[in-house]
Order: sequence, then C-alpha cells, then structure tokens
Amino acid sequence: MIKLLKSSVCHILVSLAAIAKAAELGDPHAFHLPIAKLSGEYDFSFSGLKTAVLRAVQREVGKDFHFSFS
Repeated sequence: MIKLLKSSVCHILVSLAAIAKAAELGDPHAFHLPIAKLSGEYDFSFSGLKTAVLRAVQREVGKDFHFSFS
C-alpha cells in the first residue's frame, strides 16, 4: 500500500511539474479569465474562475496541443 501511495504521489508531482513548465512557456494573454474578488483574508470563491476555465477548455477541445520540454 505504501509503495502504491509513493508511486501515485510521484506521478502527481511529475504531472504538476509538467503543468508548471507549460505555464511558464505559455502566452499569458491567450485566454481572458476572471480574477477572483477577495472580500476578506480567507473569504473567497473560485467558482466563476473554475467555470471560465471549463468553458475555455471546452472551446479548445479538438484543437491539436503539443507541448515540448526540450
């Protein structure tokens, strides 16, 4: 069980590293997304942002994505 857990965590970390690398190389102006409005130190919601990301991904489905990390 521990070995399986370590393997899963390792795969997640590798995936997160790949996402971070793609974000660094991407165009910050490619998508217009809302900014979360914060009303307090810990009082905020990202529901509008999550919906906007979902809709942007749905618009992009079918397009060919190739990431190169050389």
